[in-house]
Amino acid sequence: MKKKLLIAFLILLLVPVAIYFCFPEVLYNYSITSVRKAAGLSKKVIEVDNYSIHYLEGGQGETILLLHGFSANKDNWPKISYALRPWMRSFSRRWLSLASWRSSVVSFSL
Repeated sequence: MKKKLLIAFLILLLVPVAIYFCFPEVLYNYSITSVRKAAGLSKKVIEVDNYSIHYLEGGQGETILLLHGFSANKDNWPKISYALRPWMRSFSRRWLSLASWRSSVVSFSL
């Protein structure tokens, strides 16, 4: 009986660890999607000239634009957006980066 409990415990412990190490992208995407959904945010994209602008939108009322700093991203804002959603419509956007430009005309060199 004790051996079966130990085996069951090890399986319950090792399965999440295996998922974490074998499928990190799936786990990350699930986590981000869950947090966005809980905050009432929806992912949107608009096309302007040669690039795409990705942003999150949610809430109602007056509009506020939430901008992140260097080394952050738009997914730093869901907790704040959740708190603001009864009074404010929030937009949190991603700064333009190499990934969001479709054209090779733009240079990011110094």
